[in-house]
Amino acid sequence: MNAEVAADAVSVVRSLATALVASDVSSVAELLAEDVRWGPPDDTPQTCHGKTAVARHCEQLLRSGVVIEVLDIEPGGHLGRDVVVLHLKVAWPADGDVTANGSNVTAQRLGLQVQDGLITDIRDLPADHLIELLFFEGCPNHETFLPRLRALLDDLGIRDPIRTIEVPTEDAARAHRFLGSPSLRIDGKDVEPGAEDRDDYGLQCRLYRTPDGTRGAPANQWVRDALAGHESR
Repeated sequence: MNAEVAADAVSVVRSLATALVASDVSSVAELLAEDVRWGPPDDTPQTCHGKTAVARHCEQLLRSGVVIEVLDIEPGGHLGRDVVVLHLKVAWPADGDVTANGSNVTAQRLGLQVQDGLITDIRDLPADHLIELLFFEGCPNHETFLPRLRALLDDLGIRDPIRTIEVPTEDAARAHRFLGSPSLRIDGKDVEPGAEDRDDYGLQCRLYRTPDGTRGAPANQWVRDALAGHESR
């Protein structure tokens, strides 16, 4: 029975995620219970109560130009058998919310409670770091950097997943603003200092001028600084 409940809840949240990605506000509203609540455990001025208020909040976000990508959907485990965790990558408009490091791309986690096929509660959960490693197939530097990155994150006690993104074509390189393989972005921002000023996108091996000389991968200190939310020097 528990498995059936969890599967039904995941299905409802998957439908919600599809509607959010498509900016389909009416479909979002159809999945909300009349007394749905969105906010932290304790009420704040930003807490939404009721289907109309939550749907209006979603509409304001989506109409503002926010772009949503679904990273994962998983049962909430200890949060409850009727809770599903929705992992999102959210790109805010250039003049919208930004993170502490100046990026307008954030990772967000929502805990959604589902009962009788409708969402009754939405909670903002502590977000993972959004760690993205971009590469092209066959890049030797990517193959050696990935285990080093995993070991570094493990040493720092960070369990956030690494999202690997293959860039297969020149068009894809331009679309991803790909400066070469490997490229590491944390919370939407390239870890190399000054990378945001470059536009030499393409399928190429990337070389880094690190404090230890020219290397085929970012310096560990840049990764640490990015995870800490401040600029490398």
